[in-house]
Amino acid sequence: MQKRALGRGLEALIPSLTETVKFVEINKIVPNKFQPRKSFDPQQMAGLIESIKEDGILQPIVVKPLGDNYEIVFGERRWRASKEAGLKTIPVIIREADNKSQLKLALVENLQREELNAIEKAGGYQALIDEFNLSQEDVAKIVGKNRSSVANTLRLLKLPPNMQEEIKKGTISEGHGRVLVSLPPEEREKLYKKLLAGQLFSVRETEQIVYKRKKAGKKDAHIQYIEEQIQKTLGTKVMLKTGRGRGRIIIEYYSDEDLNRILEILKITI
Repeated sequence: MQKRALGRGLEALIPSLTETVKFVEINKIVPNKFQPRKSFDPQQMAGLIESIKEDGILQPIVVKPLGDNYEIVFGERRWRASKEAGLKTIPVIIREADNKSQLKLALVENLQREELNAIEKAGGYQALIDEFNLSQEDVAKIVGKNRSSVANTLRLLKLPPNMQEEIKKGTISEGHGRVLVSLPPEEREKLYKKLLAGQLFSVRETEQIVYKRKKAGKKDAHIQYIEEQIQKTLGTKVMLKTGRGRGRIIIEYYSDEDLNRILEILKITI
């Protein structure tokens, strides 16, 4: 698997083999308040706990000084498992890291390991934006993604809490979530119930329901195809109104950020 690119400058913050490893009392270490990951799979944790009991910690965690204690920069899962395994001390590398670097590292580490669900990723991106007044473009550079990918993930936070929870649990995929967020509330709720009932499985099936028109009379297949292709490109609802050789293209958006995302795809600078 190809390794994802780190944001510029982050490589310098990752532990190197030349750094000194120290052992610190595990009770003097506190969690990272910027940790984007909110859930830890119990089965994976159980396996890690057993591994630590048998072989110890194979990779030190990274911490920063916090008064008389230390705050985790990254490695919280190993710290939690070590506590459960009954360790009294844990190997650490002590770093000076400001809050911005700390949040970046926690987010990037989890993204590199692909351990965040889509809602946690979106929450991490939003935390970078809110805490440090960053733009979506800034966040994209930090995590090594393009802006449209970051924008699409952030849009999931516009879903109601119950739908976000199903994405966290994996009942609904990120792709399904992106389709849901593009719908008006009433249509969204109907489609959500279909997904929970198992009536739709693939994202494509879900998209076909969204694109289907319920108006009287069948829309011209050519016009419908054009609509679908534009919708796939822009990631939002699009309608073509045609007649007598002329017409309109109606592109819907649901926030200023959504509008900026569409303008970026269209390569329009304002």
